[in-house]
Amino acid sequence: MNAHISSRPQFALDKWNFLLNSPSCQGTIRVQPEDFKVEELLGFELSGKGDHLWANIIKRCLNTLEVVSMISKAVGVRQQDVGFSGQKDRNAITSQWFSVPIGNDRDKLIKTVEDFVSDHSQLELITLSEQPNKLKRGAHRANRFQIRVRHFSGNKAGMESRLRIINREGAPNYFGPQRFGRGGNNLSAAGSLFQGGKFKINRIARGMALSAARSWVFNQVLSERLARWNWNEPILGDAMQLDGNNAYFIHDGSDLSVVDRIARHDLHPTGPLWGQGEVPTKGEVAKLESEVVGNIPILPEGLARFGMRQQRRALRLIPHELTWNFEQGDELRLEFVLPSGSFATALLREILIFNEN
Repeated sequence: MNAHISSRPQFALDKWNFLLNSPSCQGTIRVQPEDFKVEELLGFELSGKGDHLWANIIKRCLNTLEVVSMISKAVGVRQQDVGFSGQKDRNAITSQWFSVPIGNDRDKLIKTVEDFVSDHSQLELITLSEQPNKLKRGAHRANRFQIRVRHFSGNKAGMESRLRIINREGAPNYFGPQRFGRGGNNLSAAGSLFQGGKFKINRIARGMALSAARSWVFNQVLSERLARWNWNEPILGDAMQLDGNNAYFIHDGSDLSVVDRIARHDLHPTGPLWGQGEVPTKGEVAKLESEVVGNIPILPEGLARFGMRQQRRALRLIPHELTWNFEQGDELRLEFVLPSGSFATALLREILIFNEN
């Protein structure tokens, strides 16, 4: 396995192993922003009281950080004071939550936010609420996707068979290509950063580079486990994560219900989000992860040196409320809900070869 990072690495989605095999069906996504809709689902009730104003905003053809910058300028706070839970794509229509500290004049802030949104044709305000705390990364439970695939071609029955398997067994929880930046720029930046490259990089770009490096290591481990047909099976020494929870435990064979709980989607084997500290896995799993990491030394070494901490991520994603239908002959409509942190493109890559307009 040659996973060394060059100055301009390749990031095609087919680099990593598939659940079944490379699909034969094809289609195009994001021909129009309306073809890719994402709705952020918080998963908890808002209190309506507190020192932070939360705004649920629909954005069109803007990424999350662009909206953060716009909000900070409009209300007169630092960008780091604007809270958001997840980053959403530019070429799409997405709804998500943002937060800002209320300060001394609540009514003035509310009017400022309402006026700011109404002045921008690419934004729409859904609702405002007050909360005791700033909105933190990863706070939302899930995202609902509505995706239109245009110019579909291929065996519809075969594709539907894949979808039924994914609905039953889940899909590999790969980080999508957007995590690595256009042309792999984020990962290239991480390589330069870890090798002591002399270039200017701001706080946000640095964070994106570190995230890209962790994502690359994780994808490599997941791909290797797919190659060994044990990506969704419990192995002694595995770190098993509870569904919808970051908590995990080491599978030592004493819990005889593990196999059944995996089948019920209650538990998932995990892969490493690399950083400082010892890897929690044991035995065969620890050996596999060590072998994969040994082939890409610059990334894990750099992540540890820059203070990232060892964490775990589920190796599989389970789509909820998955539906599909064909319209006008060559258009496929997909709807599903994925847990926060998962990528719709990771599911799409398992069912068709897609181009992005």
